[in-house]
Amino acid sequence: MAPSYKRILAVKQADLGDLLAVTPALQALREAHPEARIDLLVPPSSASLLEGAPFLDRIISYDKYRFDSLRGLLSPLYVLSALRLLLRLRLERYDALAIFHHFTTRWGGLKFQALALATGAPVRAGLDNGRGDFLTLHALDRGFGARHEVEYWLAVAGLLGADAGAGWRPSIPISEEDRAEADRLLQ
Repeated sequence: MAPSYKRILAVKQADLGDLLAVTPALQALREAHPEARIDLLVPPSSASLLEGAPFLDRIISYDKYRFDSLRGLLSPLYVLSALRLLLRLRLERYDALAIFHHFTTRWGGLKFQALALATGAPVRAGLDNGRGDFLTLHALDRGFGARHEVEYWLAVAGLLGADAGAGWRPSIPISEEDRAEADRLLQ
């Protein structure tokens, strides 16, 4: 029997296209853990894409681009905002963390390690290419292009008990207001 999680934090600090690629994994997580609270950490630039998605309970946005290099550590305001985020995540008491990222650089791996450890989540799932020693559950990362990104993210969700082979497809919520606006624009 797969473990049951009450609070899951999914992390995809990426823009629209990359965020769309993680939606099958998020749907699979919701199916596997229907009673869980599933939150998603994304940058502000893509936070609105999944508003109203039935497979998420909350979207948390944070501008990760401030820390794409070590220079972000030189700004007391940036560091303070990061510490606030980490404290907020710690107080949520997540029992599982799903990191939907490749750890392509040492700096990137260190940032996600700090995030993972700060949450206090006892279960930390993600891809491992040699930089994922902080993960408790890992899927092999063979690099970009070795598998489709959707398959990688479904493998991560599978580590948390999701059915990765159920035929999940990318999905974004489209409200009736969105449909009406599209009809108006097309006319």
